Amino acid sequence: MGVPLTADNQGWVGEVRVPVGPPFEYKYTQGSWATVEKGSSGEEIANRSAARSRPAIIRDTVATWAQP
Repeated sequence: MGVPLTADNQGWVGEVRVPVGPPFEYKYTQGSWATVEKGSSGEEIANRSAARSRPAIIRDTVATWAQP
């Protein structure tokens, strides 16, 4: 699924609506794993996770990206 991101003073911000369903894990990329999201110091970060016991809007901030 593609999620458009916009830049702000904390990094890149995206928002997606998710229906009720089982928990899932995810990460953001700029189209490939070569440009996966990283922590604010460029470090690897764990997969994000979401539990969906009710419909929700997930808002995330990506600090920085891997450089291919």
